[in-house]
Amino acid sequence: MYAKIEAERMLYIRLNQKKLRTEEYIHLRDAIVNDGNIDDIGTMVILPSSYIGSPRHMHEYTQDAMTYMLDVYNRVAKRGLPHSHNLIWLHDKIYPTDIDKIIQAEFPNPQNDPELYNIVVKT
Repeated sequence: MYAKIEAERMLYIRLNQKKLRTEEYIHLRDAIVNDGNIDDIGTMVILPSSYIGSPRHMHEYTQDAMTYMLDVYNRVAKRGLPHSHNLIWLHDKIYPTDIDKIIQAEFPNPQNDPELYNIVVKT
């Protein structure tokens, strides 16, 4: 039954590409212009972000995770701790599986810097 439901969803997406305004997707147009060979593309079907598991859906999840991280970060900063505001542009895509490799937080080593460790643990 699940496969049937997914097949129906995919059929709807495939048949309603104009309603989804897929011609507006600039990255697809860029790929066609840069690669130049339209024959290799096959049938174009754009999956919207509402389709769970699609690249657009995962990108939204990544953006949401970054937003939540900033909310937590701002709450800590409002307590008067030293902080900074950063805006980052990335050259390469970040996939959800790469988040833990990029964003890290750890306690200072209590043997190397006991004063900083006590401040972090206290606050």
